[in-house]
Amino acid sequence: CHRVPATLFTDVVSAFDCQYLLGLSATAFRKDDGLTRLIYFYMGDRIHKVDQDELKATGAILKPRLIRRETDFHCHYRGDYPVLIKKITHHEARNRQIVADVAARVREPGAGTALVVSDRVAHCELLFDILKKQDVRVEMLTGQLAPDTRAEIVARVHQGEVEVLLATLQLISEGFDCPGLDSLFLTTPIAFEGRILQVIGRIMRPAADKQPLVYDYVDVQVPSLKKSANIRQRILSDL
Repeated sequence: CHRVPATLFTDVVSAFDCQYLLGLSATAFRKDDGLTRLIYFYMGDRIHKVDQDELKATGAILKPRLIRRETDFHCHYRGDYPVLIKKITHHEARNRQIVADVAARVREPGAGTALVVSDRVAHCELLFDILKKQDVRVEMLTGQLAPDTRAEIVARVHQGEVEVLLATLQLISEGFDCPGLDSLFLTTPIAFEGRILQVIGRIMRPAADKQPLVYDYVDVQVPSLKKSANIRQRILSDL
Protein backbone atom coordinates (compact mmCIF):
# COMPACT_ATOMS: atom_id res chain seq x y z
CA CYS A 1 0.00 0.00 0.00
CA HIS A 2 3.02 2.34 -0.01
CA ARG A 3 2.18 3.03 -3.67
CA VAL A 4 -1.21 4.52 -2.82
CA PRO A 5 0.02 8.17 -2.97
CA ALA A 6 0.71 7.76 -6.71
CA THR A 7 -2.13 9.30 -8.73
CA LEU A 8 -3.10 6.09 -10.53
CA PHE A 9 -3.37 4.11 -7.29
CA THR A 10 -5.12 6.97 -5.50
CA ASP A 11 -7.79 7.03 -8.22
CA VAL A 12 -8.27 3.26 -8.02
CA VAL A 13 -8.46 3.09 -4.22
CA SER A 14 -10.85 6.05 -4.11
CA ALA A 15 -13.18 4.21 -6.50
CA PHE A 16 -13.49 1.11 -4.29
CA ASP A 17 -17.05 0.76 -3.00
CA CYS A 18 -16.37 -1.33 0.10
CA GLN A 19 -16.64 -1.20 3.86
CA TYR A 20 -13.09 -2.38 4.56
CA LEU A 21 -9.72 -1.92 2.85
CA LEU A 22 -6.72 -4.18 3.52
CA GLY A 23 -3.33 -2.64 2.86
CA LEU A 24 -0.09 -4.64 3.14
CA SER A 25 3.44 -3.30 2.96
CA ALA A 26 6.89 -4.03 4.35
CA THR A 27 7.70 -0.31 4.03
CA ALA A 28 4.55 1.69 4.79
CA PHE A 29 6.26 5.06 4.46
CA ARG A 30 7.62 7.32 1.75
CA LYS A 31 10.66 9.55 1.44
CA ASP A 32 8.33 12.56 1.58
CA ASP A 33 6.38 12.73 4.88
CA GLY A 34 3.46 14.33 3.06
CA LEU A 35 3.16 11.25 0.85
CA THR A 36 3.39 9.02 3.93
CA ARG A 37 0.38 10.80 5.40
CA LEU A 38 -1.53 10.14 2.17
CA ILE A 39 -1.10 6.38 2.67
CA TYR A 40 -3.05 6.54 5.92
CA PHE A 41 -5.49 9.11 4.57
CA TYR A 42 -6.67 6.68 1.89
CA MET A 43 -6.09 3.36 3.67
CA GLY A 44 -6.92 4.27 7.26
CA ASP A 45 -4.86 3.77 10.40
CA ARG A 46 -2.41 0.92 10.83
CA ILE A 47 -4.04 -1.86 12.84
CA HIS A 48 -1.18 -4.33 13.14
CA LYS A 49 2.58 -4.57 12.66
CA VAL A 50 4.38 -7.91 12.41
CA ASP A 51 7.36 -7.93 14.75
CA GLN A 52 10.71 -8.41 12.98
CA ASP A 53 12.04 -10.62 15.79
CA GLU A 54 8.99 -12.86 15.46
CA LEU A 55 9.67 -13.31 11.75
CA LYS A 56 13.28 -14.29 12.46
CA ALA A 57 12.29 -16.61 15.32
CA THR A 58 9.81 -18.49 13.12
CA GLY A 59 12.27 -18.74 10.23
CA ALA A 60 10.17 -16.58 7.92
CA ILE A 61 13.19 -14.36 7.21
CA LEU A 62 16.95 -14.56 7.78
CA LYS A 63 19.11 -11.80 9.25
CA PRO A 64 21.80 -10.70 6.80
CA ARG A 65 25.42 -10.07 7.73
CA LEU A 66 27.01 -6.80 6.59
CA ILE A 67 30.41 -6.70 4.89
CA ARG A 68 31.66 -3.11 4.50
CA ARG A 69 34.07 -2.67 1.61
CA GLU A 70 35.87 0.67 1.61
CA THR A 71 36.81 2.09 -1.79
CA ASP A 72 39.47 4.57 -2.88
CA PHE A 73 36.97 6.64 -4.88
CA HIS A 74 37.23 10.37 -4.26
CA CYS A 75 35.96 13.56 -5.85
CA HIS A 76 35.06 17.11 -4.88
CA TYR A 77 31.29 16.84 -4.49
CA ARG A 78 29.52 20.13 -5.15
CA GLY A 79 25.92 19.03 -4.78
CA ASP A 80 25.38 17.68 -8.30
CA TYR A 81 24.28 14.14 -7.39
CA PRO A 82 23.79 12.77 -10.95
CA VAL A 83 27.36 13.83 -11.81
CA LEU A 84 28.62 12.15 -8.63
CA ILE A 85 26.85 8.88 -9.47
CA LYS A 86 28.22 8.97 -13.01
CA LYS A 87 31.75 9.34 -11.66
CA ILE A 88 31.21 6.48 -9.21
CA THR A 89 29.88 4.11 -11.84
CA HIS A 90 32.76 4.85 -14.23
CA HIS A 91 35.51 4.55 -11.61
CA GLU A 92 37.68 1.74 -12.97
CA ALA A 93 39.36 0.65 -9.73
CA ARG A 94 36.05 0.65 -7.87
CA ASN A 95 34.42 -1.51 -10.54
CA ARG A 96 37.36 -3.93 -10.51
CA GLN A 97 36.99 -4.22 -6.73
CA ILE A 98 33.27 -5.01 -7.06
CA VAL A 99 33.81 -7.62 -9.78
CA ALA A 100 36.62 -9.30 -7.83
CA ASP A 101 34.37 -9.57 -4.75
CA VAL A 102 31.43 -10.90 -6.76
CA ALA A 103 33.51 -13.49 -8.60
CA ALA A 104 35.14 -14.67 -5.37
CA ARG A 105 31.78 -14.97 -3.63
CA VAL A 106 30.03 -17.07 -6.29
CA ARG A 107 33.03 -19.42 -6.49
CA GLU A 108 32.77 -20.28 -2.80
CA PRO A 109 31.48 -23.84 -2.17
CA GLY A 110 27.71 -23.89 -1.76
CA ALA A 111 27.23 -20.26 -2.80
CA GLY A 112 23.85 -19.28 -4.22
CA THR A 113 23.09 -16.55 -6.72
CA ALA A 114 24.62 -13.12 -6.07
CA LEU A 115 22.38 -10.10 -6.62
CA VAL A 116 24.30 -7.04 -7.82
CA VAL A 117 22.30 -3.80 -7.89
CA SER A 118 23.00 -0.34 -9.25
CA ASP A 119 21.11 2.90 -9.79
CA ARG A 120 22.22 3.08 -13.41
CA VAL A 121 21.55 0.80 -16.38
CA ALA A 122 24.89 1.80 -17.90
CA HIS A 123 26.65 0.63 -14.74
CA CYS A 124 24.85 -2.72 -14.88
CA GLU A 125 25.95 -3.11 -18.50
CA LEU A 126 29.55 -2.28 -17.64
CA LEU A 127 29.70 -4.76 -14.74
CA PHE A 128 27.97 -7.36 -16.91
CA ASP A 129 30.68 -7.12 -19.57
CA ILE A 130 33.50 -7.39 -17.02
CA LEU A 131 31.91 -10.37 -15.27
CA LYS A 132 31.38 -12.13 -18.61
CA LYS A 133 35.12 -11.89 -19.23
CA GLN A 134 35.64 -13.60 -15.86
CA ASP A 135 33.64 -16.62 -17.13
CA VAL A 136 30.87 -15.94 -14.61
CA ARG A 137 27.35 -17.08 -15.52
CA VAL A 138 25.69 -13.68 -15.33
CA GLU A 139 22.33 -12.27 -16.40
CA MET A 140 20.98 -8.73 -16.29
CA LEU A 141 17.49 -7.41 -15.51
CA THR A 142 16.53 -3.87 -16.47
CA GLY A 143 13.30 -2.16 -17.42
CA GLN A 144 14.51 -2.02 -21.02
CA LEU A 145 14.05 -5.77 -21.49
CA ALA A 146 10.88 -7.22 -22.97
CA PRO A 147 8.60 -8.93 -20.40
CA ASP A 148 9.14 -12.35 -22.00
CA THR A 149 12.92 -11.96 -21.79
CA ARG A 150 12.71 -10.90 -18.14
CA ALA A 151 10.53 -13.94 -17.39
CA GLU A 152 13.08 -16.27 -19.03
CA ILE A 153 15.93 -14.80 -16.95
CA VAL A 154 13.92 -15.08 -13.73
CA ALA A 155 13.14 -18.73 -14.53
CA ARG A 156 16.86 -19.43 -15.01
CA VAL A 157 17.63 -17.79 -11.67
CA HIS A 158 15.03 -19.97 -9.93
CA GLN A 159 16.55 -23.06 -11.56
CA GLY A 160 20.01 -22.19 -10.20
CA GLU A 161 21.52 -21.64 -13.64
CA VAL A 162 22.66 -18.08 -12.91
CA GLU A 163 25.62 -17.25 -10.66
CA VAL A 164 25.15 -13.48 -10.75
CA LEU A 165 22.02 -11.43 -11.37
CA LEU A 166 22.61 -7.78 -12.21
CA ALA A 167 19.63 -5.46 -11.82
CA THR A 168 18.65 -1.85 -11.41
CA LEU A 169 17.38 -0.88 -7.97
CA GLN A 170 14.12 0.38 -9.44
CA LEU A 171 13.32 -2.98 -11.03
CA ILE A 172 14.43 -5.42 -8.34
CA SER A 173 13.34 -3.63 -5.15
CA GLU A 174 9.75 -4.91 -5.14
CA GLY A 175 7.95 -8.12 -5.98
CA PHE A 176 10.97 -10.32 -6.72
CA ASP A 177 10.93 -13.52 -4.67
CA CYS A 178 13.79 -15.99 -5.15
CA PRO A 179 15.16 -17.88 -2.10
CA GLY A 180 18.29 -18.78 -4.09
CA LEU A 181 19.62 -15.22 -3.82
CA ASP A 182 22.05 -15.30 -0.90
CA SER A 183 24.29 -12.26 -1.33
CA LEU A 184 23.62 -8.63 -2.21
CA PHE A 185 26.15 -6.17 -3.61
CA LEU A 186 25.16 -2.50 -3.21
CA THR A 187 27.29 -0.86 -5.88
CA THR A 188 25.78 2.62 -5.70
CA PRO A 189 24.90 4.52 -2.51
CA ILE A 190 21.35 4.39 -1.11
CA ALA A 191 20.19 6.54 1.80
CA PHE A 192 16.39 6.16 1.83
CA GLU A 193 15.39 3.57 4.43
CA GLY A 194 12.43 2.28 2.43
CA ARG A 195 14.53 1.46 -0.63
CA ILE A 196 17.26 -0.11 1.52
CA LEU A 197 14.76 -2.39 3.27
CA GLN A 198 13.13 -3.35 -0.02
CA VAL A 199 16.33 -4.41 -1.76
CA ILE A 200 17.80 -6.19 1.28
CA GLY A 201 14.53 -8.09 1.57
CA ARG A 202 15.39 -9.85 -1.70
CA ILE A 203 18.05 -11.98 0.04
CA MET A 204 16.27 -12.56 3.37
CA ARG A 205 14.03 -15.39 2.10
CA PRO A 206 14.84 -18.65 3.94
CA ALA A 207 16.63 -21.56 2.27
CA ALA A 208 18.67 -24.52 3.51
CA ASP A 209 22.12 -23.63 4.94
CA LYS A 210 21.73 -20.02 3.87
CA GLN A 211 23.47 -17.04 5.49
CA PRO A 212 22.58 -13.85 3.60
CA LEU A 213 25.46 -11.42 3.02
CA VAL A 214 25.30 -7.73 2.14
CA TYR A 215 28.40 -6.22 0.54
CA ASP A 216 28.23 -2.45 0.92
CA TYR A 217 30.74 -0.31 -0.97
CA VAL A 218 31.62 2.65 1.24
CA ASP A 219 33.23 5.65 -0.42
CA VAL A 220 34.92 6.93 2.73
CA GLN A 221 36.71 9.83 1.03
CA VAL A 222 33.42 11.55 0.15
CA PRO A 223 31.74 12.75 3.40
CA SER A 224 28.16 12.66 2.09
CA LEU A 225 28.61 9.10 0.80
CA LYS A 226 30.23 7.98 4.05
CA LYS A 227 27.22 9.41 5.88
CA SER A 228 24.76 7.45 3.72
CA ALA A 229 26.80 4.28 4.38
CA ASN A 230 26.44 4.86 8.12
CA ILE A 231 22.67 5.12 7.61
CA ARG A 232 22.67 1.76 5.82
CA GLN A 233 24.73 0.20 8.60
CA ARG A 234 22.27 1.42 11.23
CA ILE A 235 19.29 0.07 9.29
CA LEU A 236 20.96 -3.31 8.82
CA SER A 237 21.86 -3.57 12.50
CA ASP A 238 18.19 -3.03 13.37
CA LEU A 239 16.99 -5.91 11.19
